[in-house]
Amino acid sequence: MKLNKLVYEVLTIAREMSDDSNITELLVEDLINEYRSKYIQIEYSKRNVVSQISVQSFNLGMTVVDSSNDPSVNIGTAVLESDKLPELINLAKKPGIIRIRSIDGIKGEIAFMNIDRAKNTSFSRFKTINAFLDNNNKLYVIGNKPSTILIENITVDAVLETPNDITNYPYKDRAVGDELGSYPIPSSMWSFVKQEVLKDIFMSYKVPNDNVNNEIDDKELNTNA
Repeated sequence: MKLNKLVYEVLTIAREMSDDSNITELLVEDLINEYRSKYIQIEYSKRNVVSQISVQSFNLGMTVVDSSNDPSVNIGTAVLESDKLPELINLAKKPGIIRIRSIDGIKGEIAFMNIDRAKNTSFSRFKTINAFLDNNNKLYVIGNKPSTILIENITVDAVLETPNDITNYPYKDRAVGDELGSYPIPSSMWSFVKQEVLKDIFMSYKVPNDNVNNEIDDKELNTNA
């Protein structure tokens, strides 16, 4: 379902309970994003997995950088830098990157790991290509394979804080600026997120709690009838 439909669902209920002009589409959209992040983190903490529906894919261009002054990287190792990533959801204190793969030059999956481990692999006798996310929110691909330098673009599968940020990145037939398609949330999770959003709104705008719960329950019954 598209985000504007989810926002409309919430606003329809909210505006029947309050005519406060501060309950705007932008407010509801921000709250949906916030509680989606919360429930994805809860899901991951319980199951150590994220629903594929919550994952979004985008492409990043890579540029060769000079690592000759970095003693933690072996001489002759190729290091590539991406543009900045969108903000990602943290999953158990790790960035919400699910998968990285190169899409030109050489094609294949790139292992994602922390910065120290990735740099240490440059000294390995095994030929590998790995990636890490630095504090500047850029991805770095590092490889002691000579073919690493041929990588110009990568695809990243990740869980974004704000799903609409995906419109700033291309992917397959999607160009920069194209509208977000379906909002990345499982239908089972949406029912929880919607209730949280409504309770947050009604608490902020002083709607009695009993009325809130009854109204939400009534709306859910009508929706499922």
